[in-house]
Amino acid sequence: MKKITITQLARKIFDLPAGRTLHFKRYSDRDLYGVVRHDLFDCDTIQLSYYGGLNTSVFDASVEHTAQGIASWVADVIGSSPRSSIYFLDEDEVLPRGYELWGVTFRTADADGRPYRTLAISECSLFPTREEADSWIADRPNGPFDSAFPAEECSDPKVVLIDQWREQSSKPL
Repeated sequence: MKKITITQLARKIFDLPAGRTLHFKRYSDRDLYGVVRHDLFDCDTIQLSYYGGLNTSVFDASVEHTAQGIASWVADVIGSSPRSSIYFLDEDEVLPRGYELWGVTFRTADADGRPYRTLAISECSLFPTREEADSWIADRPNGPFDSAFPAEECSDPKVVLIDQWREQSSKPL
């Protein structure tokens, strides 16, 4: 959590790409807000929501798109002044850490010669990142990708995302 002014937050909102979200608190121990930018119906829209309070306000940035205008709007919505301080939260403080499981598939054929793809499982070929899976393939330019298959029967290795999950954050917001 970093203490900044509403004016500084407005500059971050001004530069915020569509679809991205920023989070802040008015006080360090409560009042969590989220700000998201949308491009709805060819209209540059900024939405500020108070989590848990059913309070949402919308700013049409296609009409008045200045950091100063955004600062006035945010200050008005949260009942403060543009020079007041808020607590800006980094994404890691709001969203739990994400994990992934990657694997490698390859092309082969069954006993009747029909082609199919399968996941390499006989080798240690499950990876926490796509880069590690790509590296594993690069280290085996001609296979084998699975010791249960002769190298000449394995071709066209591809990295596949098997699963994604998030760790529940134990950090207090």
